[in-house]
Amino acid sequence: FSMLLSNWLIFRLCLTVRISSALWNIIHDCDETYNYWEPLHHLLHGSGFQTWEYSPQYALRSYLYLWLYTPPAILISWLGGSKVTQFYAIRFWMAVWTATAETVAFGAVKQRLDKNKSLSKSLSVYSLAFVAFSATSAGLFVSGTAFLPSSFAMQLAYACLAAWLTDRYALAVACIAAMAIVGWPFAAAIGLPLAVDLIALKRKPGLFVAYSAASGLSLAIPVALADTLAYGRPTLSPINLLSYNVLNSGSHLYGTSPLSYYLMNYALNFTPLLPLILIAGLLATLVGQSASRQDRQLRWKLLLWLSPLLLWNAIFFLQAHKEERFLYPCYPFLCLALAVALETIRHRLGSWAVPCIIAAFAAFSLSRILATTLAYQSHVTIYHRLVGHGPAGRLCLGKEWHRFPSAFLLPHGWSVGFVRSEFRGQLPGRFGLADQPFNLDNREETARYLNVTSDCDYLIDKRSNELDFVRYTELEPDYLATGDWQLLEDLPILEPDKSHRLFRAFYLPWLFERSVRFSSYVLLRRVT
Repeated sequence: FSMLLSNWLIFRLCLTVRISSALWNIIHDCDETYNYWEPLHHLLHGSGFQTWEYSPQYALRSYLYLWLYTPPAILISWLGGSKVTQFYAIRFWMAVWTATAETVAFGAVKQRLDKNKSLSKSLSVYSLAFVAFSATSAGLFVSGTAFLPSSFAMQLAYACLAAWLTDRYALAVACIAAMAIVGWPFAAAIGLPLAVDLIALKRKPGLFVAYSAASGLSLAIPVALADTLAYGRPTLSPINLLSYNVLNSGSHLYGTSPLSYYLMNYALNFTPLLPLILIAGLLATLVGQSASRQDRQLRWKLLLWLSPLLLWNAIFFLQAHKEERFLYPCYPFLCLALAVALETIRHRLGSWAVPCIIAAFAAFSLSRILATTLAYQSHVTIYHRLVGHGPAGRLCLGKEWHRFPSAFLLPHGWSVGFVRSEFRGQLPGRFGLADQPFNLDNREETARYLNVTSDCDYLIDKRSNELDFVRYTELEPDYLATGDWQLLEDLPILEPDKSHRLFRAFYLPWLFERSVRFSSYVLLRRVT
């Protein structure tokens, strides 16, 4: 009964945090908008932007993955709710999934580690530390309600970790299969240490093959059916995606970053305390209080359970194209590493260190969450403000195309389109339009653009009265200064290049307001 009560309390804690994320987390990545929110809007409402990945010619994205998020939206539609309500209902759906996965993993850590007297002399240190790092992390605040296959893989990674810790190998393999086939094929790398455990250590290769075949076929068939119906030809999207990234090496077209990119992301999303804690975590797997055989076996088992974290980072740190979202699937294992590290620190410094470190971690995380929300919330808030302006019309986006959150936030009767800016990549087309040109080289398709003079009723833009803040060009003019547009909304948005690097990254009262600079995120209406 006590374990059930504890799990219920942990679930409520995690769900509270995830619902907060569903309400206030911004959309951090335009890939989330254009590759997932917009196709889902197309499925539910018959319209939406279409990226080249959804072209039947390439068929890189899974439609079954999209259908998993339709139940809350369909329910809201039956109840007469708006598209905005659908948007937040889908986010609540994600919040429940993530909180459930965290709770299941908490229970497994508690069962396997807390009650093992050889590994720990006290109860509830590993599990409570695990859930504390998971619930308070700024990285989990972002990823827990992000509509991305890497977030889906992260949720399943929690479930996989729980199954692995409790020796439920069939379920662990099924979680890896679901990550890779339904969500993101590269997430299969998380399962390589699990395969080593089952094949080499447990010496049960037959079971591994049987579990993999059963899970793979049971998932690949519905994915293939959903993709075939959607794309109009027999196809399997995870195979297409692997082929594109491995054979064509196309990801470099979208930018490359140095190794420091991921190091900085970890420092921001898991606090600058991360290196110290992880070093202690490594020591925890190698150094114990006793030299008993059982103790050594358990610590090597810990190293095996943490190896997906090391493997994942080894793979993705070496890739030229880097995205924050690529790290999401390893977050559960990172939280476990932090929990193991905290137990080691407790043995060396005493129990007083546990609340101090968790409090410092939570304070850093909250500071990061507040800084990001205050800096960039305007690109979501401004779409909520559309309902106060009318009549409905066509909203145009130029250089701010990448901050469009989703057509779910457009009021009834509004539409959105692109006008040309200095961006020279390939913008999305629209679902339902025949003979749209798409290419896999990220070449600009000029057919996407509207005429800003004749086709646009409203415009969202970033501007500033300080000339060194926003660089105006012929294609990105100061629209308000032309006299052809009327200002309807003016909201602050961070100007990172003009702000203090530390205080734009972490919110500190008084210092944030005095150390960061803002431009204006504006909604304009054409003067007729």
